[in-house]
Amino acid sequence: MRQEILTVLSGAPERWTPGAVSWSLGREATGVLGRDPDPEVAAELASLVADGEIVELTACPVCGFPGALHVLAGRPPEADRAVAPLHVDELSDVLEKHVAEGAIEVAEVVELETRPCCARTGRAWRRPPRPA
Repeated sequence: MRQEILTVLSGAPERWTPGAVSWSLGREATGVLGRDPDPEVAAELASLVADGEIVELTACPVCGFPGALHVLAGRPPEADRAVAPLHVDELSDVLEKHVAEGAIEVAEVVELETRPCCARTGRAWRRPPRPA
């Protein structure tokens, strides 16, 4: 698994969320919003960070979207962008609360979103249609 993760991170884009790494390895990305990696992938990512083989960023330095991203050690950020004012964990907490209350709906399918700068997983969400 370790080498498979390093292979994913060596391709394009350079930065991947834990859920995107999991998804690309054919494992599940779970959680209400589809951002959480398979536990085995999460453990291996943590091990790679501890060993200094990969670096965990708190946001994409190119597009500024917040959230944990992994990149191979030695690949410096290309640019510094201001990150969104709300941390992704805070955003997730708010959205998950609204999902539980039925104020928003989330898709059943987790999708991989690949940008030129980063890759991430998630579930599409929307406000439920209003009754006619």
